[in-house]
Amino acid sequence: MVLKRNLTVQIDDIAVSEPAKMTVKCTKNVSSDSPDFCEVILYNVSEATRSKIVESKRIQVTAGHSDSEELVFIGDIQAVINTKKPTEWETKIIAGDGATALAQSIINKTYSSPTDVKTLMEDIARTSGLAERTEFIGIDKGTKDTLRGTTVSGKAAKEISRLCTPRDWTWNIQDETLVVCPIGKSRDPEAYKISVETGMIGSPEWINTGMNLHGKAPKEGFKIKVDVLCIPSIKPNDKIRIETKALSGRIGTFVYRRDNDNPLNDVFVVEKVTHDLDSREGNFKSTLECKKA
Repeated sequence: MVLKRNLTVQIDDIAVSEPAKMTVKCTKNVSSDSPDFCEVILYNVSEATRSKIVESKRIQVTAGHSDSEELVFIGDIQAVINTKKPTEWETKIIAGDGATALAQSIINKTYSSPTDVKTLMEDIARTSGLAERTEFIGIDKGTKDTLRGTTVSGKAAKEISRLCTPRDWTWNIQDETLVVCPIGKSRDPEAYKISVETGMIGSPEWINTGMNLHGKAPKEGFKIKVDVLCIPSIKPNDKIRIETKALSGRIGTFVYRRDNDNPLNDVFVVEKVTHDLDSREGNFKSTLECKKA
């Protein structure tokens, strides 16, 4: 069965959708060390539209199958490049999720004692304009983590990092929301099952076995990469279950697929999502890089 592709790019008040020719490559990461970004290429839009896009500030991408579309990316346009090719015009748009806020948001505020760290982060993000919303993953609401009083001054992103680093928390801007998560934690419950039946493409591959030359597992653990038909809503920190008979072997004490009746069937946490989307006949997939839960 061939599923109908839906892909829409909204650039300020300009909407582009199929049957227009366009491609989207979007990457989302678990950590602010690699901010989320998106590259869109539109083909043969009119001269007037090309000129208008150059002056545009915001972009939103939605995608899906059949009659549904979900948000893939929203962010600030950082560059627009119009290029004349032999047979067509290409308009390349490069954007970052919260890019303007990450670069420009400043905070200068003193907080009295005691101040809850989660409340502090929410206020820094909102007051500085870094993000209106904050999502804490794997951090219990009842957790008491207070400061005796502190002053935050400078770039908001740097201050968020200063609070996260000693607690082994990661953070990033995802869909214009500040997402904070302890290393190794994830959203619950399992959000997605990845298998041939649900659209897995080809075979998963290990990108890090989690073993070093001395036979010891380093901190980063087992990592796997898998392609699947586009899942627009999947995000870093989501928990997935991968089921496949296409891998077999042993890594340390972790044995997978001893025989055909015992396939790889395990839970992983998504660390990086790459959407590779073509409105016509190219890829329409999501690549998930995951760590064993």
